[in-house]
Amino acid sequence: MPAGIKVLATQYIREMFGDPNSATSFFAPGFHWHGPSVLGRSGGAAEQQHAFFAALKDAFPDLSCTTEAPVAEKSRVALRWTARGTHTGSALGAATGRGVLFTGIHLLDFNAGGKIVELWQQWGQMGLLQQINAMPFIGGPGSSLPGPDIEHEDTFAPNPICAETDEMAANKELLHRLFDNVINRNDLSLTESCIADDIRDHNPGPSDQPGRKGIQEVCKILRQAFPDLNGAIDDLVAEGDRIVIRWNVRGTNTCRCGGIGPTLRAIAGSGIDIVRVARTPDSTPRVTDRWGNSDDTGILLQLGLIPAWPDSAVPALLAV
Repeated sequence: MPAGIKVLATQYIREMFGDPNSATSFFAPGFHWHGPSVLGRSGGAAEQQHAFFAALKDAFPDLSCTTEAPVAEKSRVALRWTARGTHTGSALGAATGRGVLFTGIHLLDFNAGGKIVELWQQWGQMGLLQQINAMPFIGGPGSSLPGPDIEHEDTFAPNPICAETDEMAANKELLHRLFDNVINRNDLSLTESCIADDIRDHNPGPSDQPGRKGIQEVCKILRQAFPDLNGAIDDLVAEGDRIVIRWNVRGTNTCRCGGIGPTLRAIAGSGIDIVRVARTPDSTPRVTDRWGNSDDTGILLQLGLIPAWPDSAVPALLAV
């Protein structure tokens, strides 16, 4: 099944960015999707997923995308994509004529008939809005607020189809331990042995340092802002040396960090990461690459640091 759903997932993404009307044929009855969005929807049925992409197409009539090597296990497949377009449409405020580039990750669950039953999406909505001047730049290295850097293209090589292996099971266990130690126990010691010193973080957080030190710095920033931070892994999909992690976190901003807070507000966030795990000569597993998208905009909204997206900027097809 993995080979077939990889092809279907790639076709679905390309159809959604090209012609959202035809892409609805990929959905199974009862289809449901989940994904934070400032475009008026954060999940729903097939018609809402169609409306979400129709709004993007309205804002960027020349919108196109490229897809990268999918990761599949059993009935689920994750696909990372890079979208490009020019803001000449009426959605998302007055047309700016600006070119944009943003990335995202979809995790799709297929039924035995090859139809999508459920999907989860994360995408670079903050970077997109910043590029058309619809939102001030917040975050990135050296800034006072946590947040993503402006989107940039960075791909990874194809991943061969392979069966479940002991190494894949060990990789999943490694990611579970890392997440639990760092997020729930506030213990960064495991990062020293399980994350490569020169890890390539292709979607880095607000750190001035590269590699493992940069990731550790981001973890410390989050813990400072949210002392009670905790979370859980909702899904793991593994193939070859890559693992897809769908996660959620919660916390309360009770301390000042990066020039903000304490707002005393509780937040709930989510994200999807794709990581690569490689073995050292002595067979020690280490995370060497990370690609990810998370709901940074939603967290800033919950903290009251940015205003809600005005209804007047949301296309009529979403205002339902």
